[in-house]
Amino acid sequence: MQAAPELKIIVRAGAGYDNIDLEAATRHGIIVENTPGQNANAVAELVIGMLIYTIRNRFNGTSMGKKLGLLAFGAVAQNLARIAHGMGMDVSSFSPLNRPQKIIDAGFHVTDTLEDLFIHNHIVSLHVPSTPQTRGRCAKTAFSSTPRGRTSSTRKD
Repeated sequence: MQAAPELKIIVRAGAGYDNIDLEAATRHGIIVENTPGQNANAVAELVIGMLIYTIRNRFNGTSMGKKLGLLAFGAVAQNLARIAHGMGMDVSSFSPLNRPQKIIDAGFHVTDTLEDLFIHNHIVSLHVPSTPQTRGRCAKTAFSSTPRGRTSSTRKD
């Protein structure tokens, strides 16, 4: 920001401000905006591409019958669930915001605990912002509860 004295606005493509120094922007009189949900489908498609790559290299080359667990159920996770379900995958989600009705209304299974999300799914995709409340949430104990041969991937919304 110091190197761009004419900078007036910073727009983050996606939800949240976790990768922008808001205090510095305020000191420099810079407006900070974001675009929650605007690139959700594109991010979900990217995750699906990585998911297919992972499944075909570690399993029998099919996504049918595989179980996808989603940590949180925001815009990206909702798009990801829709696409994965269309590919024949079973989808479940754990909502750290305790909003399971949104998951149920979308037709997917609610997981009771974070640990259950890892235990009962072949693939777990994380869709939470990086905040003081979420950093470290998926501690080693959660990842170690993932059955051997299953995969975990990360992506911040």
